[in-house]
Amino acid sequence: MAHIVELRLLPPFAIGRLGASPEPMDNYELRIVDPIGYRQIVAADSLLVHPKTAELSVKKAPFEVSFRDASGNIRPISPFLEVWARLAGSDQLMPLDEHLL
Repeated sequence: MAHIVELRLLPPFAIGRLGASPEPMDNYELRIVDPIGYRQIVAADSLLVHPKTAELSVKKAPFEVSFRDASGNIRPISPFLEVWARLAGSDQLMPLDEHLL
């Protein structure tokens, strides 16, 4: 099996945000409807991790995107980063998974 010669994090730039809310921010997308107008914030499916069991569930769109919780506290944002690998003898990037490790 070929060995890993390069790792890349995508996107190369991401910003997180701290907040007082115990509830993290839901996933959303920015859509450009009018090239010279404002972007629209649109709900996207979100992965939820149970704090004790680490079990995953999905919160399906549509739902209202809110940057604050019901108490008015700012919801923290953790960016999603993908790790990609390039193997020896290849120019193609592939997702880093358990098989490659």
